Amino acid sequence: MAPNQATTTRAATTEPPDESGRRVAIIGAGASGLAAIKCCLDEGLVPVCFERTSEFGGLWRYTDDPVEGQGSVMKSTVINVSKEMMSYSDFPAPENLPIFMHNTQVLHSHEYRTPKGLEDQRVLVIGIGNSGGDVAVELSRCSKQVFLSTRQGTWIFNRVSEMGLPLDMLLTTRFLMYLKDQVSFYLANKLVKWWLNMRMDHKLYRYSVMLMSARSWRYSNGDSGVENLQPQYDPLHQHIMVNDDMPNRIICGAVKIKSDVKQFSATGVEFQDGTKEDNIDLVVVATGYSFGFPFIDKEVIDVKENQVNLYKNVFLPDLERQTMAIIGCVQPYGAVCPVAELQCRAAVRVFKVGYINSEGKVKFWAELNENLARCQF
Repeated sequence: MAPNQATTTRAATTEPPDESGRRVAIIGAGASGLAAIKCCLDEGLVPVCFERTSEFGGLWRYTDDPVEGQGSVMKSTVINVSKEMMSYSDFPAPENLPIFMHNTQVLHSHEYRTPKGLEDQRVLVIGIGNSGGDVAVELSRCSKQVFLSTRQGTWIFNRVSEMGLPLDMLLTTRFLMYLKDQVSFYLANKLVKWWLNMRMDHKLYRYSVMLMSARSWRYSNGDSGVENLQPQYDPLHQHIMVNDDMPNRIICGAVKIKSDVKQFSATGVEFQDGTKEDNIDLVVVATGYSFGFPFIDKEVIDVKENQVNLYKNVFLPDLERQTMAIIGCVQPYGAVCPVAELQCRAAVRVFKVGYINSEGKVKFWAELNENLARCQF
């Protein structure tokens, strides 16, 4: 079951090789739902997938017109992870596709699609996550000026690392995973922080325009924004931005970093640091999202402050029989698709057993509480 899906109007059933298999309802035919169908078939279960739209693919399928409750990528979206790391185990992306696929066919902000019609405008983008960064960078190439408002800054990762190799492929190795478990979380944060600032000193990006003096960078006497782009938290404590172009757009002045919004006027905006910008033509809100399961009784699963208690991020510990699994309700460091596939494999095997005794429930909650205690953000 994929998060943030609504009541469906279409259903597709695929007959499994074993006619005696149990029927499994799958809500949503996005990246997680498709993996769930495949894993059900692998285990001899009968998948019945419900999808309310006319196409499969979820938010990764681009649509021109925004629909309430239905997500979509932007027409210019480029995936944040390489295609090799995003592929399913038995369905790799074709070799002829670019490493970081440009989504011109299946394509992210809910209402924003393309910069068409927004040329030569003064735009304010609120939020400095991946969506806000993508929108700001794209609009900065055609708009008169883009202001990017942030409460606390962010850490910026590149898609491409040393020697031109995909960064996620270099970081996702057995050795580095082993090393991560051997060093303290504090030390790991400091190492990542040092590495990111070696590539781009986040403290220098305080103002939108910087000048090179004889010996070092110095700030211009222009608009002041947040204290600096470098946040107070360490890189592994919160979500980061993946964007290759943002530093260049800031340095050339096309994107100006501003502090949090204090209030709006009829045509302008005042920021928390006291600065003001007038004649704002467009505001793009990219402050994140909240997920829920409106088609499930809250007594079964209740989301509070974007948090839900799931064993292994999949199973509901209090169910008498394990007949429901939540797929894709995770925020991994890398791609969702391989994680969703592994979740589906585990779920369909549990479905074949179905029953979890009281001893298993105690173990569920003990491990769940332990994981929550270790949670960093």
